[in-house]
Amino acid sequence: MSQVPNPTGTEITASGVEHLSWIQRAKETGQDRARNIRDKHGTNDPFQIALEGDIEINRDTWDGFDSVQLLGTYSDDVITLYEAQIDRVADTADIDRIVLREAVCSHELAHYLLEQNPPEWRDQYSPIERVLRWLPLRRTSRPSRRSLEECAAHSFATTLVPESVVSFAQQSQ
Repeated sequence: MSQVPNPTGTEITASGVEHLSWIQRAKETGQDRARNIRDKHGTNDPFQIALEGDIEINRDTWDGFDSVQLLGTYSDDVITLYEAQIDRVADTADIDRIVLREAVCSHELAHYLLEQNPPEWRDQYSPIERVLRWLPLRRTSRPSRRSLEECAAHSFATTLVPESVVSFAQQSQ
């Protein structure tokens, strides 16, 4: 059944049935998970949620490279916040450091949660299947797993810590 793109973010099949687009699925996954974790812990503070969930957060003073702004990472069950990078971006963009730190922590917390409980749209490929996906034989319009995870993490962060979005918007006016 062929799918027809729809500007509303859904896909409509020939039978008229709507399916959420991949990006919309990722966005809704992030929003749902943020609401669930906030309800579970009774707070929207990503640091408190991490503490209660026994999730390690490291603060690193790495100053990065001139052309790369890396504010935080998630790897091997550890969230790392790059304080010097966060401070540099906060100064440059005139954004409150605390709000930016919460937004970055929240985004990386989303990556942790997505890894612990992968969403249905996160395909699990064998090493051979991963290689075959790079061949031009079966190209689809589906965004990469990485893109979908970033979309879900952004959506998670803006839902969990909505004041960061308001703060960024106010600062940029």
